[in-house]
Amino acid sequence: MWQSADSLALTDAQKQQLDAWVRAPSTPQKIVLRARICLLAHEGLPNRRIAQQLKTSRPTVLLWRNHFLKGGVAGLEHEPPRKTSSRRTQDDQVDRKSTRLNSSH
Repeated sequence: MWQSADSLALTDAQKQQLDAWVRAPSTPQKIVLRARICLLAHEGLPNRRIAQQLKTSRPTVLLWRNHFLKGGVAGLEHEPPRKTSSRRTQDDQVDRKSTRLNSSH
């Protein structure tokens, strides 16, 4: 069983910004989800319950809680860097090798 997470501490300004994002019709839905995760975490809900309520995964809840802890509200606005897929890396390596072979002829 997972250890229960602590309530996410928010300043009044941070809470107001997150509430504004959730209410604004022009806010992208991915930002709304991240804001809702943080607001529910602030209320003290367990990560598993947040995931169930928002119909997302527990790892997603953990990801955005951690991004908020590291970067505050601004940490929720940007996508985290993704790892390069091994397939893409292999294709890039093949392209470089074939370029070198072609240029040596």
